[in-house]
Amino acid sequence: MMLCCLALAACATATPATSSAPSVGASSPAVRSDESARSDETARAADDAADRWKQRASDAACRDTLVALAHADLAAFRLGTCGRIDAERALGSSGDQPSRFEQFGEYRVYTAGGGNSILVWFLADNIRVIQLLYPKLPQPIATLLGPPDAKAPSQLSPSWEQWIYARRGIAAHVKPATGEVITLFAFQPTDVAAFLETDIAHVSKSEAPIEDLK
Repeated sequence: MMLCCLALAACATATPATSSAPSVGASSPAVRSDESARSDETARAADDAADRWKQRASDAACRDTLVALAHADLAAFRLGTCGRIDAERALGSSGDQPSRFEQFGEYRVYTAGGGNSILVWFLADNIRVIQLLYPKLPQPIATLLGPPDAKAPSQLSPSWEQWIYARRGIAAHVKPATGEVITLFAFQPTDVAAFLETDIAHVSKSEAPIEDLK
């Protein structure tokens, strides 16, 4: 009986052992340091990808054709394989802000030395399509370029027509009563059939970011 009481007393007075194992949710300084390093590497990789266009050599012919378009010299415009570096050199800097994304994908807005805004869309750093709103043409477009290769309805307005100069890489949305060009899309030269298969030929008012050009 005495032995049993002594055993119970020893159990009652024993101090519980304290665990030295770290809690499951705690992060050690080494783990936090690794996570911060990976985050920094990811950010640097994103910056490098965003600036990759700067590594491309600018092309003089591209710059000349973009300047011609900006000055509404449509007869001198022929878009080749041009990139953002050419747009930045010919049309002025578009700034450091991230690109926007709309209808044709990634695009940037240029002011062409203080003139009307020009939207330029890119595909893998190559210029895919350019949009000008209310281009100030020195003469009617039919005088500058002759009759279009084809005409098609404009989905920007039921009262406009789309005058397609596919071989020149130009499609103009025109008020037929006056010949006024409301907006103009420029792209690499093609033929009418191929152009009509593109999304450029079917741009609609709801898709075109016209508010950026006003």
